[in-house]
Amino acid sequence: MNDIATIGMVVGIVQALVELIKFLVNKVVGNKQEKQIDNIQSKVETLFDQHNKYDLDGTPIWYVPRSWESTQAKIVELQQKMSSTQQEMAEVLSKTVEILDKMERRQEIYFKTHKE
Repeated sequence: MNDIATIGMVVGIVQALVELIKFLVNKVVGNKQEKQIDNIQSKVETLFDQHNKYDLDGTPIWYVPRSWESTQAKIVELQQKMSSTQQEMAEVLSKTVEILDKMERRQEIYFKTHKE
């Protein structure tokens, strides 16, 4: 009977050690998993916060309409036209200044010759 009691104690100790090892492994791995889950939850909350912002019209800020590409192309086209128009205006102003300079020189010459 002594042998059966000894075997029973050994089996009980082994089971207790197995449970202790499971507990310790679960505690170490569990903390890692909890940290990973907390990290994932934090990232999901950040994404939610970013996607939950709206402009004054009620459109989500992160949303870019499909028509935005054509709108940008129109903006670029208008800017090119404006730039071209400004270049033409600068040329006209330059010619105007040249004409005024010539008129001023002619006027000076006229007054010098008709002073007498």
